[in-house]
Amino acid sequence: MSPLTTMTQTNTAPHSQHRTMLVVVAFALALGISSKIYEELYMPYGPALNIPVSDRPVYSPVDRSNKSLQMSSGKLRKIYERHDDAQSPKLLKGPETVIFDPKGTMYVLTEDSKLVSLTDFQEEELSSSVVTTAKVTLAMDLGNGRPLGGAFASDGTLYFADSILGLARVNLNKKQSRKVEIVASSVQLQDGSMSKILFADDADIGPKTGYVYFSDATDIVSPRMIKEMSWDVMHASKIDFARGKRTGRLLRYDPKTDEVVVLASGLWFANGIAVDRDETFVMISETFTARQMIYYLEGPKAGTMEPLLNSTTHPDGAFCSKTEDIPYCYAALPTAQPLAVAIMFSLPSFIERPLRSLLMSMHPKLAPPTKPYGGFIEIDVSDRSIKRVIQDPSGQDIRAITGVTVHEDKIYLGSLENDFIGVYDLN
Repeated sequence: MSPLTTMTQTNTAPHSQHRTMLVVVAFALALGISSKIYEELYMPYGPALNIPVSDRPVYSPVDRSNKSLQMSSGKLRKIYERHDDAQSPKLLKGPETVIFDPKGTMYVLTEDSKLVSLTDFQEEELSSSVVTTAKVTLAMDLGNGRPLGGAFASDGTLYFADSILGLARVNLNKKQSRKVEIVASSVQLQDGSMSKILFADDADIGPKTGYVYFSDATDIVSPRMIKEMSWDVMHASKIDFARGKRTGRLLRYDPKTDEVVVLASGLWFANGIAVDRDETFVMISETFTARQMIYYLEGPKAGTMEPLLNSTTHPDGAFCSKTEDIPYCYAALPTAQPLAVAIMFSLPSFIERPLRSLLMSMHPKLAPPTKPYGGFIEIDVSDRSIKRVIQDPSGQDIRAITGVTVHEDKIYLGSLENDFIGVYDLN
Protein backbone atom coordinates (compact mmCIF):
# COMPACT_ATOMS: atom_id res chain seq x y z
CA MET A 1 0.00 0.00 0.00
CA SER A 2 1.37 3.39 -0.96
CA PRO A 3 1.94 6.17 1.55
CA LEU A 4 -0.69 8.31 -0.27
CA THR A 5 -3.39 5.64 0.13
CA THR A 6 -2.55 5.23 3.78
CA MET A 7 -2.75 8.99 4.36
CA THR A 8 -6.11 9.20 2.53
CA GLN A 9 -7.65 6.43 4.65
CA THR A 10 -6.28 8.00 7.84
CA ASN A 11 -7.79 11.39 6.96
CA THR A 12 -11.13 9.87 5.89
CA ALA A 13 -11.82 8.05 9.20
CA PRO A 14 -12.19 11.22 11.34
CA HIS A 15 -14.54 12.79 8.77
CA SER A 16 -16.75 9.69 8.83
CA GLN A 17 -16.86 9.76 12.62
CA HIS A 18 -17.74 13.46 12.57
CA ARG A 19 -20.57 12.86 10.13
CA THR A 20 -21.90 10.05 12.31
CA MET A 21 -21.75 12.24 15.40
CA LEU A 22 -23.52 15.06 13.56
CA VAL A 23 -26.29 12.67 12.50
CA VAL A 24 -26.69 11.40 16.07
CA VAL A 25 -26.75 14.93 17.49
CA ALA A 26 -29.24 16.07 14.83
CA PHE A 27 -31.45 13.07 15.53
CA ALA A 28 -31.30 13.70 19.27
CA LEU A 29 -32.15 17.38 18.77
CA ALA A 30 -35.02 16.51 16.44
CA LEU A 31 -36.31 13.93 18.91
CA GLY A 32 -36.03 16.40 21.77
CA ILE A 33 -37.79 19.14 19.82
CA SER A 34 -40.49 16.71 18.67
CA SER A 35 -40.97 15.47 22.22
CA LYS A 36 -41.20 19.05 23.49
CA ILE A 37 -43.75 19.97 20.82
CA TYR A 38 -45.71 16.78 21.54
CA GLU A 39 -45.77 17.54 25.26
CA GLU A 40 -46.83 21.16 24.68
CA LEU A 41 -49.62 20.12 22.31
CA TYR A 42 -50.89 16.96 23.99
CA MET A 43 -49.53 17.07 27.55
CA PRO A 44 -49.53 20.74 28.61
CA TYR A 45 -49.46 19.68 32.26
CA GLY A 46 -46.33 17.58 31.75
CA PRO A 47 -45.81 13.82 31.62
CA ALA A 48 -47.06 11.51 34.35
CA LEU A 49 -45.17 11.48 37.63
CA ASN A 50 -43.90 8.34 39.31
CA ILE A 51 -46.29 6.88 41.88
CA PRO A 52 -44.60 4.47 44.29
CA VAL A 53 -46.43 1.20 44.79
CA SER A 54 -47.07 2.13 48.42
CA ASP A 55 -48.91 5.31 47.33
CA ARG A 56 -51.20 3.70 44.77
CA PRO A 57 -54.92 3.60 45.60
CA VAL A 58 -56.39 0.55 47.29
CA TYR A 59 -59.73 -0.65 45.92
CA SER A 60 -62.31 -3.09 47.21
CA PRO A 61 -64.04 -5.59 44.91
CA VAL A 62 -67.68 -4.87 44.09
CA ASP A 63 -70.14 -7.17 45.85
CA ARG A 64 -72.47 -7.92 42.94
CA SER A 65 -75.04 -9.44 45.29
CA ASN A 66 -75.54 -6.08 47.03
CA LYS A 67 -78.32 -4.42 45.01
CA SER A 68 -79.59 -2.16 47.78
CA LEU A 69 -79.83 0.89 45.50
CA GLN A 70 -81.86 -0.72 42.73
CA MET A 71 -85.57 -0.05 42.34
CA SER A 72 -86.30 -3.62 43.45
CA SER A 73 -85.13 -2.69 46.95
CA GLY A 74 -88.23 -0.55 47.38
CA LYS A 75 -86.18 2.29 48.90
CA LEU A 76 -85.13 4.20 45.77
CA ARG A 77 -87.28 6.61 43.84
CA LYS A 78 -86.51 9.16 41.14
CA ILE A 79 -87.54 12.77 40.69
CA TYR A 80 -87.91 13.84 37.05
CA GLU A 81 -88.63 17.24 35.59
CA ARG A 82 -92.29 17.70 34.66
CA HIS A 83 -92.97 19.42 31.35
CA ASP A 84 -96.37 21.08 31.46
CA ASP A 85 -95.44 22.93 28.28
CA ALA A 86 -93.87 20.80 25.55
CA GLN A 87 -92.06 23.87 24.19
CA SER A 88 -90.37 24.79 27.47
CA PRO A 89 -86.60 24.16 27.64
CA LYS A 90 -85.25 21.30 29.71
CA LEU A 91 -83.66 22.62 32.91
CA LEU A 92 -82.72 19.54 34.94
CA LYS A 93 -79.45 18.70 33.18
CA GLY A 94 -76.50 17.17 35.00
CA PRO A 95 -77.75 17.97 38.53
CA GLU A 96 -74.41 17.54 40.32
CA THR A 97 -75.59 18.40 43.83
CA VAL A 98 -78.92 18.85 45.58
CA ILE A 99 -79.09 21.81 47.99
CA PHE A 100 -81.81 22.81 50.45
CA ASP A 101 -82.27 26.40 51.57
CA PRO A 102 -83.14 27.28 55.21
CA LYS A 103 -86.87 27.03 54.39
CA GLY A 104 -86.50 23.50 52.98
CA THR A 105 -86.86 24.38 49.27
CA MET A 106 -84.89 22.08 46.99
CA TYR A 107 -82.38 23.48 44.48
CA VAL A 108 -79.84 21.97 42.13
CA LEU A 109 -76.84 23.30 40.20
CA THR A 110 -76.88 22.23 36.55
CA GLU A 111 -74.29 21.65 33.84
CA ASP A 112 -75.29 24.81 31.94
CA SER A 113 -74.64 26.96 35.02
CA LYS A 114 -78.23 27.33 36.15
CA LEU A 115 -79.62 27.31 39.67
CA VAL A 116 -83.08 25.74 39.53
CA SER A 117 -85.68 25.02 42.18
CA LEU A 118 -87.86 21.92 42.41
CA THR A 119 -91.39 22.29 43.79
CA ASP A 120 -94.91 20.90 43.41
CA PHE A 121 -94.00 17.21 43.60
CA GLN A 122 -96.47 14.75 42.07
CA GLU A 123 -96.66 11.01 41.55
CA GLU A 124 -96.98 9.98 37.90
CA GLU A 125 -96.86 6.80 35.88
CA LEU A 126 -93.87 6.66 33.57
CA SER A 127 -92.75 3.60 31.56
CA SER A 128 -95.00 1.25 33.53
CA SER A 129 -93.69 2.48 36.88
CA VAL A 130 -94.67 5.22 39.29
CA VAL A 131 -92.19 8.09 39.59
CA THR A 132 -92.13 11.51 41.19
CA THR A 133 -92.19 14.59 38.98
CA ALA A 134 -91.50 18.16 39.98
CA LYS A 135 -91.98 21.63 38.62
CA VAL A 136 -88.49 22.89 37.77
CA THR A 137 -88.08 26.67 37.78
CA LEU A 138 -85.07 28.79 36.86
CA ALA A 139 -84.02 30.64 40.00
CA MET A 140 -80.83 32.22 38.67
CA ASP A 141 -78.49 32.09 35.71
CA LEU A 142 -75.08 31.81 37.37
CA GLY A 143 -72.99 32.88 34.37
CA ASN A 144 -70.49 31.09 32.16
CA GLY A 145 -68.87 28.74 34.64
CA ARG A 146 -69.65 25.23 35.89
CA PRO A 147 -71.07 25.21 39.45
CA LEU A 148 -70.55 21.89 41.21
CA GLY A 149 -71.27 21.92 44.94
CA GLY A 150 -72.57 24.43 47.43
CA ALA A 151 -74.51 25.21 50.59
CA PHE A 152 -76.89 27.85 51.91
CA ALA A 153 -75.96 30.11 54.80
CA SER A 154 -78.57 30.86 57.46
CA ASP A 155 -79.34 34.26 55.86
CA GLY A 156 -80.29 32.66 52.53
CA THR A 157 -76.99 33.31 50.76
CA LEU A 158 -75.93 30.44 48.53
CA TYR A 159 -72.18 29.81 48.43
CA PHE A 160 -71.13 27.56 45.57
CA ALA A 161 -67.91 26.16 44.18
CA ASP A 162 -67.55 26.85 40.47
CA SER A 163 -64.82 24.94 38.65
CA ILE A 164 -64.17 27.93 36.39
CA LEU A 165 -64.96 31.00 38.51
CA GLY A 166 -63.83 29.89 41.98
CA LEU A 167 -65.91 30.35 45.14
CA ALA A 168 -69.01 32.44 44.40
CA ARG A 169 -72.24 33.45 46.10
CA VAL A 170 -75.72 34.80 45.42
CA ASN A 171 -78.36 35.99 47.88
CA LEU A 172 -81.74 34.73 46.71
CA ASN A 173 -83.57 36.94 49.21
CA LYS A 174 -82.69 39.96 47.09
CA LYS A 175 -85.26 39.34 44.38
CA GLN A 176 -84.83 42.71 42.66
CA SER A 177 -81.04 42.95 42.73
CA ARG A 178 -79.70 39.41 42.59
CA LYS A 179 -76.14 39.14 41.35
CA VAL A 180 -73.41 36.54 41.34
CA GLU A 181 -70.36 37.60 43.33
CA ILE A 182 -67.00 35.90 42.96
CA VAL A 183 -65.64 35.98 46.48
CA ALA A 184 -62.47 33.90 46.01
CA SER A 185 -60.63 33.27 42.75
CA SER A 186 -57.16 33.24 44.32
CA VAL A 187 -55.51 32.87 47.70
CA GLN A 188 -52.42 34.45 49.22
CA LEU A 189 -49.80 31.91 50.29
CA GLN A 190 -47.51 32.15 53.29
CA ASP A 191 -44.67 33.53 51.16
CA GLY A 192 -46.88 36.42 50.04
CA SER A 193 -47.47 35.17 46.51
CA MET A 194 -50.94 34.76 45.03
CA SER A 195 -52.15 31.33 43.93
CA LYS A 196 -55.13 30.97 41.59
CA ILE A 197 -58.05 28.74 42.47
CA LEU A 198 -58.40 26.79 39.23
CA PHE A 199 -60.94 24.05 40.07
CA ALA A 200 -63.23 24.91 42.98
CA ASP A 201 -65.19 21.72 43.51
CA ASP A 202 -67.37 21.70 46.63
CA ALA A 203 -68.35 23.95 49.52
CA ASP A 204 -69.91 23.59 52.95
CA ILE A 205 -70.61 26.04 55.78
CA GLY A 206 -69.58 25.74 59.41
CA PRO A 207 -72.72 25.63 61.60
CA LYS A 208 -71.04 27.53 64.46
CA THR A 209 -68.71 30.04 62.80
CA GLY A 210 -70.31 30.62 59.41
CA TYR A 211 -66.95 29.95 57.73
CA VAL A 212 -67.19 28.64 54.18
CA TYR A 213 -64.98 25.60 53.67
CA PHE A 214 -64.30 24.66 50.06
CA SER A 215 -62.07 22.46 47.96
CA ASP A 216 -59.75 23.33 45.07
CA ALA A 217 -59.47 19.95 43.37
CA THR A 218 -56.49 20.44 41.05
CA ASP A 219 -54.44 22.98 39.13
CA ILE A 220 -55.76 21.58 35.83
CA VAL A 221 -58.34 23.80 34.11
CA SER A 222 -61.44 22.17 32.59
CA PRO A 223 -61.45 22.49 28.78
CA ARG A 224 -64.38 24.10 27.02
CA MET A 225 -66.67 21.88 24.93
CA ILE A 226 -67.74 24.22 22.15
CA LYS A 227 -70.50 22.09 20.66
CA GLU A 228 -72.14 21.36 24.02
CA MET A 229 -71.43 24.90 25.33
CA SER A 230 -70.23 23.51 28.65
CA TRP A 231 -67.04 22.63 30.52
CA ASP A 232 -65.51 19.15 30.49
CA VAL A 233 -64.83 18.75 34.20
CA MET A 234 -64.58 14.98 33.83
CA HIS A 235 -61.72 15.24 31.32
CA ALA A 236 -59.81 17.58 33.64
CA SER A 237 -60.16 15.06 36.46
CA LYS A 238 -58.97 12.20 34.25
CA ILE A 239 -55.84 14.19 33.31
CA ASP A 240 -55.22 14.86 36.99
CA PHE A 241 -55.53 11.14 37.73
CA ALA A 242 -53.15 10.14 34.93
CA ARG A 243 -50.60 12.79 35.91
CA GLY A 244 -50.42 11.70 39.55
CA LYS A 245 -49.48 15.13 40.94
CA ARG A 246 -51.18 16.05 44.22
CA THR A 247 -52.22 19.69 43.95
CA GLY A 248 -55.66 19.56 45.63
CA ARG A 249 -56.37 21.86 48.57
CA LEU A 250 -58.85 22.56 51.36
CA LEU A 251 -59.54 26.28 51.84
CA ARG A 252 -61.57 28.47 54.16
CA TYR A 253 -63.34 31.74 53.45
CA ASP A 254 -64.44 34.11 56.23
CA PRO A 255 -67.48 36.16 55.09
CA LYS A 256 -66.86 38.71 57.86
CA THR A 257 -63.31 39.61 56.83
CA ASP A 258 -63.17 38.34 53.19
CA GLU A 259 -60.04 36.41 54.17
CA VAL A 260 -59.18 33.19 52.31
CA VAL A 261 -56.64 30.75 53.74
CA VAL A 262 -55.28 27.35 52.74
CA LEU A 263 -55.95 24.82 55.49
CA ALA A 264 -54.46 21.73 53.82
CA SER A 265 -52.73 20.85 50.56
CA GLY A 266 -51.13 17.90 48.79
CA LEU A 267 -54.40 16.12 48.00
CA TRP A 268 -54.83 13.97 44.89
CA PHE A 269 -58.00 15.62 43.59
CA ALA A 270 -59.73 17.24 46.56
CA ASN A 271 -63.38 16.62 45.76
CA GLY A 272 -66.40 16.65 48.08
CA ILE A 273 -66.10 18.19 51.54
CA ALA A 274 -68.42 18.07 54.55
CA VAL A 275 -68.37 19.77 57.95
CA ASP A 276 -69.83 17.89 60.91
CA ARG A 277 -72.72 19.35 62.91
CA ASP A 278 -70.42 20.50 65.76
CA GLU A 279 -67.82 21.93 63.34
CA THR A 280 -65.01 19.87 64.86
CA PHE A 281 -63.73 18.44 61.56
CA VAL A 282 -64.01 18.56 57.78
CA MET A 283 -64.26 15.30 55.84
CA ILE A 284 -62.69 15.38 52.37
CA SER A 285 -63.15 12.97 49.49
CA GLU A 286 -59.65 12.51 48.09
CA THR A 287 -60.83 10.96 44.85
CA PHE A 288 -57.78 9.35 43.33
CA THR A 289 -56.36 7.82 46.48
CA ALA A 290 -59.80 6.20 46.93
CA ARG A 291 -60.09 7.38 50.51
CA GLN A 292 -61.69 9.88 52.87
CA MET A 293 -59.46 12.36 54.66
CA ILE A 294 -60.25 14.20 57.88
CA TYR A 295 -59.06 17.70 58.78
CA TYR A 296 -59.42 18.54 62.46
CA LEU A 297 -60.82 21.94 63.42
CA GLU A 298 -60.79 21.36 67.18
CA GLY A 299 -59.07 19.18 69.75
CA PRO A 300 -55.45 18.05 70.14
CA LYS A 301 -55.12 17.41 66.39
CA ALA A 302 -56.57 20.78 65.34
CA GLY A 303 -54.94 22.09 62.16
CA THR A 304 -53.80 18.67 60.96
CA MET A 305 -55.11 16.24 58.35
CA GLU A 306 -54.90 12.46 58.16
CA PRO A 307 -56.57 9.52 56.36
CA LEU A 308 -59.95 8.54 57.76
CA LEU A 309 -60.68 5.35 55.81
CA ASN A 310 -60.52 3.75 52.36
CA SER A 311 -63.64 4.46 50.31
CA THR A 312 -63.78 1.15 48.34
CA THR A 313 -63.44 3.12 45.06
CA HIS A 314 -63.05 6.73 43.86
CA PRO A 315 -65.28 8.93 46.10
CA ASP A 316 -66.91 12.14 44.91
CA GLY A 317 -69.36 14.38 46.78
CA ALA A 318 -69.56 14.32 50.59
CA PHE A 319 -72.09 15.26 53.25
CA CYS A 320 -72.27 15.08 57.04
CA SER A 321 -75.68 15.07 58.66
CA LYS A 322 -76.40 18.13 60.78
CA THR A 323 -78.97 16.36 62.99
CA GLU A 324 -78.53 13.97 65.92
CA ASP A 325 -80.98 11.38 64.62
CA ILE A 326 -78.65 10.61 61.68
CA PRO A 327 -75.13 10.65 63.17
CA TYR A 328 -73.28 9.72 59.99
CA CYS A 329 -71.38 11.18 57.06
CA TYR A 330 -71.78 10.07 53.45
CA ALA A 331 -69.67 9.93 50.30
CA ALA A 332 -70.82 9.40 46.71
CA LEU A 333 -69.33 6.59 44.62
CA PRO A 334 -69.76 7.42 40.92
CA THR A 335 -67.95 4.43 39.46
CA ALA A 336 -66.36 1.12 40.31
CA GLN A 337 -62.68 0.62 39.59
CA PRO A 338 -62.16 0.46 35.80
CA LEU A 339 -60.49 -2.74 34.61
CA ALA A 340 -57.85 -0.73 32.72
CA VAL A 341 -56.85 1.01 35.96
CA ALA A 342 -56.60 -2.29 37.84
CA ILE A 343 -54.32 -3.73 35.16
CA MET A 344 -52.24 -0.56 34.91
CA PHE A 345 -51.54 -0.33 38.64
CA SER A 346 -50.49 -3.98 38.73
CA LEU A 347 -47.59 -3.21 36.37
CA PRO A 348 -44.09 -2.07 37.37
CA SER A 349 -43.49 1.69 37.35
CA PHE A 350 -41.35 1.72 34.20
CA ILE A 351 -44.38 0.43 32.26
CA GLU A 352 -47.23 1.94 34.28
CA ARG A 353 -45.90 5.51 34.18
CA PRO A 354 -45.62 5.77 30.35
CA LEU A 355 -49.13 4.33 30.10
CA ARG A 356 -50.45 7.15 32.26
CA SER A 357 -48.58 9.66 30.08
CA LEU A 358 -50.30 8.10 27.08
CA LEU A 359 -53.68 8.50 28.80
CA MET A 360 -52.92 12.18 29.38
CA SER A 361 -52.40 12.77 25.66
CA MET A 362 -55.50 10.88 24.51
CA HIS A 363 -58.53 12.59 23.05
CA PRO A 364 -61.35 12.48 25.64
CA LYS A 365 -63.45 10.20 23.45
CA LEU A 366 -60.63 7.64 23.30
CA ALA A 367 -60.16 7.36 27.05
CA PRO A 368 -61.04 3.97 28.60
CA PRO A 369 -64.73 3.88 29.59
CA THR A 370 -65.83 3.48 33.18
CA LYS A 371 -68.04 0.66 34.38
CA PRO A 372 -71.72 1.48 34.93
CA TYR A 373 -72.11 1.77 38.69
CA GLY A 374 -73.79 3.94 41.28
CA GLY A 375 -73.49 4.00 45.04
CA PHE A 376 -72.67 5.77 48.26
CA ILE A 377 -71.19 4.83 51.61
CA GLU A 378 -72.43 5.62 55.13
CA ILE A 379 -69.55 6.50 57.45
CA ASP A 380 -69.28 6.49 61.22
CA VAL A 381 -66.44 8.93 61.84
CA SER A 382 -66.27 8.08 65.56
CA ASP A 383 -64.92 4.58 64.90
CA ARG A 384 -63.62 5.19 61.34
CA SER A 385 -65.86 2.57 59.80
CA ILE A 386 -68.16 2.15 56.83
CA LYS A 387 -71.56 1.22 58.22
CA ARG A 388 -73.25 0.52 54.89
CA VAL A 389 -72.45 0.38 51.18
CA ILE A 390 -75.64 1.25 49.28
CA GLN A 391 -75.18 0.51 45.59
CA ASP A 392 -76.51 -0.40 42.20
CA PRO A 393 -73.57 -2.62 41.14
CA SER A 394 -74.44 -2.59 37.43
CA GLY A 395 -75.81 0.95 37.16
CA GLN A 396 -79.10 -0.54 36.03
CA ASP A 397 -81.37 1.98 37.77
CA ILE A 398 -78.98 4.72 38.85
CA ARG A 399 -75.36 5.41 37.98
CA ALA A 400 -72.58 8.01 38.18
CA ILE A 401 -73.65 9.42 41.55
CA THR A 402 -71.57 12.51 42.29
CA GLY A 403 -73.54 14.30 44.99
CA VAL A 404 -75.08 13.19 48.31
CA THR A 405 -77.32 15.42 50.43
CA VAL A 406 -79.19 14.36 53.57
CA HIS A 407 -82.51 16.08 54.24
CA GLU A 408 -84.84 14.84 56.97
CA ASP A 409 -84.71 11.02 56.69
CA LYS A 410 -83.70 10.76 53.04
CA ILE A 411 -80.55 11.12 51.01
CA TYR A 412 -80.73 12.91 47.66
CA LEU A 413 -78.41 11.70 44.92
CA GLY A 414 -77.08 14.04 42.23
CA SER A 415 -75.12 13.24 39.09
CA LEU A 416 -73.17 14.92 36.32
CA GLU A 417 -74.82 12.58 33.81
CA ASN A 418 -78.39 11.85 34.88
CA ASP A 419 -81.52 13.86 34.07
CA PHE A 420 -83.17 12.94 37.37
CA ILE A 421 -82.48 13.07 41.10
CA GLY A 422 -82.31 9.84 43.08
CA VAL A 423 -83.91 9.69 46.53
CA TYR A 424 -83.08 6.92 49.00
CA ASP A 425 -84.95 6.31 52.24
CA LEU A 426 -82.41 6.04 55.06
CA ASN A 427 -84.86 4.48 57.51
